[in-house]
Amino acid sequence: MPFRDICGHEKPISILRRALTSGRIAHAYLFRGMDGVGKRAVAETFAKALNCSRMEDDACGECPSCRKFDSGNHPDVVIIRPVGPFIRIGEVRTLQDQMGFRPLEGGRRVFLILEADRMNEPAANALLKTLEEPSPRNHLILVTSRPHRLPSTILSRCQHLPFNPLQTEAIALFLREHMDFSEAQAATLASSAGGSIGRALEMAREDDIRIRDGIMDAVAETLQNRTAPPRPILLASLGKDREEVLRRLDMVRLFLRDLLVWKETERRDLLLYGDRLGLIGPLSEALSGRELIARLDAVNRTRRAVEQNANRPLALEAMVLQWAGAA
Repeated sequence: MPFRDICGHEKPISILRRALTSGRIAHAYLFRGMDGVGKRAVAETFAKALNCSRMEDDACGECPSCRKFDSGNHPDVVIIRPVGPFIRIGEVRTLQDQMGFRPLEGGRRVFLILEADRMNEPAANALLKTLEEPSPRNHLILVTSRPHRLPSTILSRCQHLPFNPLQTEAIALFLREHMDFSEAQAATLASSAGGSIGRALEMAREDDIRIRDGIMDAVAETLQNRTAPPRPILLASLGKDREEVLRRLDMVRLFLRDLLVWKETERRDLLLYGDRLGLIGPLSEALSGRELIARLDAVNRTRRAVEQNANRPLALEAMVLQWAGAA
């Protein structure tokens, strides 16, 4: 989709449009922000616009170059993603080989590296050499929700564009205008999405609102029963496979974040899960800011452990025990 149809992100998009108009394109960009917030959509539109033959600051979607991109057959746009758990050195070597040739269609050659933080060490070291010796008319776009896992040497050689969580109103408007949701459906999904348009669309497909509400209720019960052993309902609600556990821990993090925000501001417009104010309000009053921060820290540690393939049931049980110890 063109920039004009992307949900939110006015600031990074304006930076990219100015770069397209001026012709001053950075050799390497780092798009960073939470999962599902729209980084990839902006990166793909930027890659398409760099080779669009009709427009200066956007992608027309109609010229031969844009149509080739949309069909996945553009010879000058390469998308690299993890194979299994990692991006390996072979993918980076292929990228380097392709950079040695002129763009086939006379524009620019663009390389999108999705989940760039999943490069293993040899791949990251090989990419660093490419960043240190930029070649003309070749551009790299690294997309990540975990920039802290990339080497500082790579981070320092990219132009950073942060992608912040989207406003609830922006998500609701996008769902109404582009996805044909009713006003009530769009409002419910947007208020439950935690600032992520991707999450809103997932919830529409997967009944995630019911899952999210079950997790929030289980978290609330666990936090209110401070001396109880690990709550089996909460542990069961957090899922089993790695990606499922990570997504649901994100829901817990956003719930705890809302508890802190309400405790400090009592502003519903700042809540990501504003539709659950009836739960958030009383629970935030029952816990101190220090207790909430300690529990949020425990969730963050557990998420990192799961990302690093720790034993998931033990990691989750340890988290709930840490919650009890933080009381």
